[in-house]
This record gives sequence, C-alpha cells and structure tokens, in this order.
Amino acid sequence: MNDFLDDLIDKLDIGVVIIDINMNIVSWNQWMVKKNHISKEDSLGQKIFLYAPKLKEKSYMEIIEDVIKTGNSRFLSGALHKNLFQNSQTPENDSVMQNLQISKLKENELLLIQVSDISSQYKKVQKMKNFIQDLEIENTEMKKVEQQTKLMALHDPLTGLPNRTFVMQRLEQWLELSKVACEKLGVCFIDVDYLKMINDTHGHHVGDEVLKLFSTILKKSIRKSDFVGRISGDEFIVILPNLADISEVEKIAKSIINNYKKPFMIENKSIEISCSIGIAIYPENGISSKELLLEADKSLYEVKQSGRCGYSISKF
Repeated sequence: MNDFLDDLIDKLDIGVVIIDINMNIVSWNQWMVKKNHISKEDSLGQKIFLYAPKLKEKSYMEIIEDVIKTGNSRFLSGALHKNLFQNSQTPENDSVMQNLQISKLKENELLLIQVSDISSQYKKVQKMKNFIQDLEIENTEMKKVEQQTKLMALHDPLTGLPNRTFVMQRLEQWLELSKVACEKLGVCFIDVDYLKMINDTHGHHVGDEVLKLFSTILKKSIRKSDFVGRISGDEFIVILPNLADISEVEKIAKSIINNYKKPFMIENKSIEISCSIGIAIYPENGISSKELLLEADKSLYEVKQSGRCGYSISKF
C-alpha cells in the first residue's frame, strides 16, 4: 500500500514534501527531485530548512506553528514569497516563483507541503502585461500622430496660423454663439500691401519672412478672444466676437495698422510693411458667413482703391 501511495505521489504534477514536527523530511516526491535536483535518498531525514531556508525565518515559523496548533492550512503565494525551495542550481530570484500549501495530516504529527511552480504562468502574465503596455504606448503615440496630422491639416505651414478650413469652421461656430447671445461679431479681411513687389524686389524667401513677421504682429494687435487665420498668400481673416459697439472694431483696426508703421529689418534689409482691412459686422451686414465675407471683401476693395494702408467698415 505504501509503495502504491509513493508511486501515486510521484506521478503528481506538483511537489509533495512531508515533514515531521521537528522539521525533518519524511517524504520527497519525484517532482521535487526534478525541480530541485535533489534525490529522495539525499533529502530524507534532512531538515526542511536545508532546501527551504526561508522557512526558518520567524514569520514563516509562526505560520508553520499555527498550522500545527490549529490544523488550519496556510497558503503562501509565489508572487509574494518568490522561490521558497532552492539549492545551488536553483538560486533565489524574481523569475522563480513557487506557491506553497502547508497542511497538517490529522492522523499523525506530520505536515504536508504542496509546491507548485508558477514561474511560467507568471512570465506569461508579465509578457501579456508588457504587451498590453506596449500597445497602450503605441496607441498613445498613434493618437499623438493623429492629433498632429489633424493640427497640420488645419494650420498654415508657413505662419502656423489656422488655415481657411479652420477659419471657416470657427466663423460658423462664432456666428451660432452670437445669434444665441444676441451679440455683434466682426469679420476683418486683411491684405498685406505690396507683397508682390517685395517678392519681386527681394525674393520670395524675404516675402515669406515678411508673412511670418506680419502674422506675429497681427496676433499681438488683437484681443485674446479674437481669432486670426491665413486664408491665402497675402490674405488674412480676423474674427472679432463679443463686440460692444462699432467703436471697438475701429480701435482694433487702428491698432493693427499702427503696429506696422515703422520699417522692419529682415535679412539685413529695411522693409516697410502695411496692410489694408475690410470689415463687416454681424448682424448689420449679414447673418451668414457668406454674406459677411462678401461685405468684408467689398470694404477691402474700397481701401485698396483709396490708396491702401487703412480700413473700411461696410455700411449698414
């Protein structure tokens, strides 16, 4: 019968160690032989601490004593306690993990220790966690690229300002808000004066620098709540929401024009920059973006016809 039980225990896919209350090994199955490279003959009669030195520590001894006293089984997780059985060929490290179940055999003063290796499962879990983490990082990077692509699609590459598509989207949004709030809204068409002449005289690279400088100054000339974009070569649009009255529009237009009064040094060349501004007001000049842009364009034409470097507000 004992031979039958020994054979049965040897066929188990877990480690089985039986010790007496003096911590001497009574039985050591074949699984333990393979995992720990220690034969049954060498293990029998030896102190359990020789192969599981951690169990000699106070915290583990208290667990063993509790099992002996109460008869209640105790479980030691490999994820927490790592490698409990070790020898020179199986050094303790974080990649080797063993679950232990310590139970008291009621028939006699013996303790049954069941050992299962969870290292491979743990590695699989960790591998999966790492894979998921990599996917999350990749997904985050893809979202960043997607956001950057959308951002690029809505902005002018030279000046960094919103492009025509973005400007029109924002104009429609502001019109809806202005209708709900019953507020005035201004639309300014702005042309950089004589940009073609600057390109022809100094080269397009200087013209590009003029446009970049013009954009920077334009943003500084308006209110924080205003929205500015470049819609073509020398054409810009400024949306002026939440207007108190027409005088506020004139103040902003004058500020824009005055900020270009002095010549600017661009690539060691003194360049004079000025602009012409055509303005339309919601709802007096129109209630749709198409109507307002048409009226602002007419006002801009009037400024150009009268000598440029000025502004004109569409008549009500």
